[in-house]
Amino acid sequence: MVNHFSKFDQLFEIVLASTEEQIMQGQRLRFQVFSLERKIFSQDYYPEGIESDDYDRRSVHSILRHLATGQPAATVRLVLGDSKSPDEGFPLEKQLRCPLYFEDIDIRSLPRSSIAEISRFAISKQFRHRAPDECFGYDDIGRRVSVAPDQPVKNQRAESRRSFPHISLGLLKAIVQMSMANHVQYWYAAMEPSLIRLLSNFGVQFHPLGPIIDYAGKRQPCVANVEKLLAGVARERPDVWGFITDDG
Repeated sequence: MVNHFSKFDQLFEIVLASTEEQIMQGQRLRFQVFSLERKIFSQDYYPEGIESDDYDRRSVHSILRHLATGQPAATVRLVLGDSKSPDEGFPLEKQLRCPLYFEDIDIRSLPRSSIAEISRFAISKQFRHRAPDECFGYDDIGRRVSVAPDQPVKNQRAESRRSFPHISLGLLKAIVQMSMANHVQYWYAAMEPSLIRLLSNFGVQFHPLGPIIDYAGKRQPCVANVEKLLAGVARERPDVWGFITDDG
């Protein structure tokens, strides 16, 4: 694995949330990002400052913890098939209300346990716009660029914003870990087009399902075969593959 990804482990740790308090840390961050920062969900619905819904009970959750402060920097959940109600759909399926096909496969005919939906992908504003202790970032096509410590403040801020892919890939690594632990073979996702383009620059290719929809903002519905997606990353960006899979 290329050494520059080792910086991630000096700054953050992936916490696969296994306790109620850890899950609530992610829910508080979701409230911060989706209600306070981005105004997607009304904060009036969450008087306790915790954003949650019925899908949380059938989800696995992860947070990225900033080691220097102990604060959650980002969070994501994976909505799993409902073991108690196997025919219960996923959030995206309910939103689209139409047959969903991927590579000539009727996705809804697959075992529910083999599918999961990537959901509540959230990065705190301070980590979207600041690179704590970072010494490198990425340009707009995914190439690594250095950030000199004595760089003028204006340029430092411009470069530090490019740390966003670093945290996004950290969340993707958490998603891979949760998927392997739960035998997930297909991912649903509804992502902002900008995030799809960013991930594509790192060899992470999702396949669109229809047009962009209003789904907690403008989102592109997507699907991916996990094994094939990771194989594509290995071909195009072996450094990224090594990072998100811990070298397989």
